[in-house]
Amino acid sequence: MRSLFTLLVILFSANLLLAQREITEDTGWSLKDRLYVGGGLGMNAGRDFNGYRYFYAQVSPILGYMLTPKLSTGVGLNYTYLNYTDFNVSTSQYGGNPFLRYNITNELFAITEYNFISVDPDFLNDNDKRQVFERFLLGAGYTQRIGARGAVNFVALYDLQFTNTGPFASPWVFRVFFSF
Repeated sequence: MRSLFTLLVILFSANLLLAQREITEDTGWSLKDRLYVGGGLGMNAGRDFNGYRYFYAQVSPILGYMLTPKLSTGVGLNYTYLNYTDFNVSTSQYGGNPFLRYNITNELFAITEYNFISVDPDFLNDNDKRQVFERFLLGAGYTQRIGARGAVNFVALYDLQFTNTGPFASPWVFRVFFSF
């Protein structure tokens, strides 16, 4: 019980150090005052719907700049690694996503982004030809503050250019990421 309490105190203290940048009309134009970073990590292993074993890892950092107290812009990068251990094949997907975010309230925001991703759509057949797929995403999100500057963000986006010919199974994109 004591170790659980110690762990909770450490986690709570660490969360207080994470900070979401807030600016006012009087904030200076220096990067230190207006820059924010964040991102997400993902990992999964198991069996797919056909019963084949796989391993999946993802990293997606973001870098943003607050233009006004309500409007920010930035860029995100994403990298995904997928390995099918039963076949000894793997692939990587990578891309970027410039974004524009408008804070409606302290908790709610609207977001749009242009997302592009380079994939090998036929990697199971050892085909090294990559394709770039694009998405124009529009959506909304909710921010839950953690301490003075940190936040966890929940986002739902819809792909306005969705077709069934790409690697994406749905026009909907859901994300959870941290910023400070």
